[in-house]
Amino acid sequence: MHSGTTTSLDRSAKDASGLRLGGLHAERTLDLNQRRQRAIRLLATLDGPAYIERVSLDTPANVLSAKKAIRKAFQNQIDGAGFSLVEALSMCPTDWGMSPLQALDWVRGHMMPHFPLGVYKDKGQESRSGV
Repeated sequence: MHSGTTTSLDRSAKDASGLRLGGLHAERTLDLNQRRQRAIRLLATLDGPAYIERVSLDTPANVLSAKKAIRKAFQNQIDGAGFSLVEALSMCPTDWGMSPLQALDWVRGHMMPHFPLGVYKDKGQESRSGV
């Protein structure tokens, strides 16, 4: 039996935002999110990746930043610089059972604090700065 949020399949749990998470699925979801959070930092410590960035699609400015990050990742691949990863925080109001504005607020209030935006690795920047 799992310990943590729930102990049986028929119990429901709610996360911090009030979204219903069903039974053991809640534990797997929370555990998976913790592993995802660590995965990007772990990848950044490896030699192979050339560029790793987490972006958000919650504002027009962030969408433009995401486009630049994706363009840079593709260019790294074309140039043979190494593996690139751009992780995008996005919303799905239909699946989440929220209005689009509520989903945007949820991304900002609940996802961004747990999945900080930013460049986690940029070999091109490191080589230009002499690091």
